[in-house]
Amino acid sequence: MGFPSGFKPNKELDLFIGNWLLKILDYWNNFTRYATNVEPTVVVIVGCVGFFGCTFQLGITRDILTLCSTHIHFIYTAFIKTYRFMISIMGTLMQMFNGKSFNVIKQRKVSTEYSYEEVVVGSIIFTLIIFLVPTIFMFYLSFAYIYCIIMVSHVGLAVLETLAANFPTYVLVKAVVWPYDFPATISVDIDASNSLVILGSKPIGLGIIFKKMIRSKERSKEIELVGVVEGIHPVKLVKGFFTGESLFLVLENIVLPKQ
Repeated sequence: MGFPSGFKPNKELDLFIGNWLLKILDYWNNFTRYATNVEPTVVVIVGCVGFFGCTFQLGITRDILTLCSTHIHFIYTAFIKTYRFMISIMGTLMQMFNGKSFNVIKQRKVSTEYSYEEVVVGSIIFTLIIFLVPTIFMFYLSFAYIYCIIMVSHVGLAVLETLAANFPTYVLVKAVVWPYDFPATISVDIDASNSLVILGSKPIGLGIIFKKMIRSKERSKEIELVGVVEGIHPVKLVKGFFTGESLFLVLENIVLPKQ
């Protein structure tokens, strides 16, 4: 697979992973070659579902994006599993070197005596993993970057879908066509000569409608834009990345509505 950015990975492991990736991409290329014939039909379907509303069309677009990135999700998940497995082994071996082990029953670390042979085997395994982890991390970093782009696209579509679903279209149209249906103030005048009480109203401005929608706590909770912003914590994202947590879970917690 070459030396990206001057990084020199383990040649044998790099060759094995490279051949595996090329086979997966070749299979996906064969699938897309046949799927190309139905692309006009898919475009027509996406256009037709627009009659059901903008949110329906955005939802279909998100589903198509998920389908088109299936191979990236599969490869990224494989590297996550491998990377987390190697990090877990390194953590276990570090505990062994410190004379500790995790007791499943007590759910805590306890002191443990290891034999000389166990320490030697653990040292050999630890050395092998140390030399293999950089290569795995290189591929993991590359596909994590690609998956982050896909995740940002999903979040952008989800935000657009949420805004479209909660945009006050009817209220704005009615405020323009029949502005006096939304009075901002009401005035009362008395016509003493004719013994009449005249009621007058001043229509509410469009800016006030948007202002109330944005400031409304109930609306903010409903569209969950505040929850999306609060859910993206940089420290947790960076920590999760280096510990091998799947970005798909982050996407699920941010994009999917909370019940």
